[in-house]
Amino acid sequence: MAAYHFNEGWILDQGGQGIVYKGILIDGTISPVKKSKINHRNLVKLLGFCLENEVPLLVHEFVLNGTLYQYLHDPDREFPVLWEMWLIIAKKVVGALSYLHSAAAIPIYHHDIKSSNILLDKNIKQKCQFTDKGNVYGFGVVLVELLTGEKPITQLRAEEGKNLASYFIILTEEK
Repeated sequence: MAAYHFNEGWILDQGGQGIVYKGILIDGTISPVKKSKINHRNLVKLLGFCLENEVPLLVHEFVLNGTLYQYLHDPDREFPVLWEMWLIIAKKVVGALSYLHSAAAIPIYHHDIKSSNILLDKNIKQKCQFTDKGNVYGFGVVLVELLTGEKPITQLRAEEGKNLASYFIILTEEK
């Protein structure tokens, strides 16, 4: 792939998330090449990709300590519930969401914010893989998980037609 060292003369378009250059593949095919500007310390970095398979593959950085969901709900993990740590994680998730929603020139929405998509690094810090209303709702569910230690969906609540969010609202209304 050649984009001639990302020379200004090869720019096709510029947007909030990056610059698109004219690229030339080895076989001479012209293809757009996007040089991304999206970079936040609490977002998992895209390291590369592979298009040689039937299904394209994305390669992301490895985040060592699993997901927030595992820490909250895995009975085999012994992990102390430290409110300070949960607040730090929540604050970092909000920072990543805020960055995606408002710091980028064009807002980015993941549409699936949940504790199983919040990855924890070696220091148990958040790395987030977000309409803004959907993300705010999802983040609210994550906060309720952090506050209660409950799973977002359980068999009993599913049979009752409730999820953690609706269950939490009912409980707060009943005080």
